[in-house]
Amino acid sequence: MDRTTAFDLHHPGVAALFFLAALVLSMATFQPVVTGLSFIASLAYHLFLKGWRATMKLFLGLLAVVVVIALVNPLVNAAGSTMLFVWGGHHAYYLEALLYGMSLGFVLAAVLVWFSNLNHVLTSDKVMQLTGSTLPTLGLMITMIMRLIPQFLRRNTTIRTAQSACTSAHSCAGEYEDAGRGKAAANASNAAYTAGVTAVCTVGETTTRETAVGETTSYETTVCETTACAPEQNTTTREIPQKKPSRIKRIFEDTRAYGRVTSVLMGWSMEDSLDTAIAMRARGWGASPRRSSYRRSNFRLADGIVTAVLALLIAASIVCLVVVARDFAFYPHLSTIFFTWWYVPYVLFLLFPFALELKGFLSWH
Repeated sequence: MDRTTAFDLHHPGVAALFFLAALVLSMATFQPVVTGLSFIASLAYHLFLKGWRATMKLFLGLLAVVVVIALVNPLVNAAGSTMLFVWGGHHAYYLEALLYGMSLGFVLAAVLVWFSNLNHVLTSDKVMQLTGSTLPTLGLMITMIMRLIPQFLRRNTTIRTAQSACTSAHSCAGEYEDAGRGKAAANASNAAYTAGVTAVCTVGETTTRETAVGETTSYETTVCETTACAPEQNTTTREIPQKKPSRIKRIFEDTRAYGRVTSVLMGWSMEDSLDTAIAMRARGWGASPRRSSYRRSNFRLADGIVTAVLALLIAASIVCLVVVARDFAFYPHLSTIFFTWWYVPYVLFLLFPFALELKGFLSWH
């Protein structure tokens, strides 16, 4: 579920200023409360933009990343004062390093969610409108980079779906076919044993026939020779052992499959880049020193008021976050966290998109 936002009613520079400030403040202020507030606000805005299903899927993926970073950081950064346990005989695992890694993971998660929200709000035409007249090449590069990762994910899904639907694309098709033949032979033999008949099956004899149009078709048949025996002598079934691929061979085949997908994806992307370059040249890219935009948006008085309020919130947030981050440290001892009014300007800044949405809702109703 994608929806329009209140940023669409204003100049694209308002949205660009907000997301730029949100990204810079999230990366520059390494403090647990600030990081948590940024992550919660970004996730809440993502929930508003794309719905709970997409947000939950994104949250679970980012949570796994946070857990991995938090657990790995004490292994490579043995610093702190609260030792949890010792691993490897003499390596200490510290609580401060664990919390540092957790905070680092949430910073990364918050930045990724803010970038996802930015990609939804600032579409390619808005980016070109902001930078097209003065920096057309930079604007084009930004728009192409913003669409690159979602395009890679969609094409990766398409390639995997096509290969899973095409049996000839499986690297283990021969093994699957052999296993199927062996199972068919086992079923025939078991049925014969149950009925008191000994079955001797030969798999793989080739028969050739000629069709009416002169084509020759070869196919394999299963020939069974049976001899009767007393039913009471052999009434049990037997199972023909199947040959299973080893673990190493399975890993090798999976690696080949991933390599095949990557090769197709890279080839597809390079071919698409050549088509894009040819299309740009055919449409006269760079023929004029100043690029025009098909969507014009003038900077109005309302945009100026909103920008001034946003700039005031950003300035107040910077001052307060400097004070908060200056009094906090992870090493050697974890500092005590106090919830003071210094966080209020930053919270108001993070609520700025929701305030715009509330303003638009009240104006319509």
